[in-house]
Amino acid sequence: MPSPESLIARAITDRAILHEILDEEHWKDYADEATRDDALALSVLAHASAAIEGHLLVVGAGHGQSALALGAAARASGRGRVFAIDVFPESDDWPDTAGWSFDSLLRRVGQAQLDEWVLPHFGTAATFAQLMPADFQCRLIHVESAHACSNAETDVFLLERLLAPGGWLTIGSGFSSFPGVRTALEVFARQRPDVSGWRAITPGLLVAQKCT
Repeated sequence: MPSPESLIARAITDRAILHEILDEEHWKDYADEATRDDALALSVLAHASAAIEGHLLVVGAGHGQSALALGAAARASGRGRVFAIDVFPESDDWPDTAGWSFDSLLRRVGQAQLDEWVLPHFGTAATFAQLMPADFQCRLIHVESAHACSNAETDVFLLERLLAPGGWLTIGSGFSSFPGVRTALEVFARQRPDVSGWRAITPGLLVAQKCT
């Protein structure tokens, strides 16, 4: 099977692969190529890991772009659900929260006809992990932003416990650029050597895979 890097490189340079994963219409709303390439890379990983038992998780869902991309990939493969975690604001009334309230995400999910596949969760990574049953597993966990983490270092360790063997941990630039996160990831990499192969598969997306 081709490596994720080769699949992603092909997807970014050859738009025809989009039709193998998602409806082309999904991508027209991405304002810049970097955001689009990150979402596309996540979709390729979700599609390529469909044989692994488990769901998909987005921590810091924000406006929902990554959650919707993963939701469409889950629908295409027919495997798993996407749990979109964030401490969503109550409304879009304030300029700095415009477009990413809980209701806004629900509306976007409905418009994309992904109600069955994308399940928003109001809370943090820690509250979500505490609510899940002991056998809950994910094949991909994407940490999008630090505002949905009560503590970056603690939450990364909590999330790793949910990651299935062979599953992917992906880190977005909105999380990795947050103060203290780089140090937290370095500590995590030293103490969890079974999550390895750390590399950037796009300029904004850092990934590692859990050993099988």
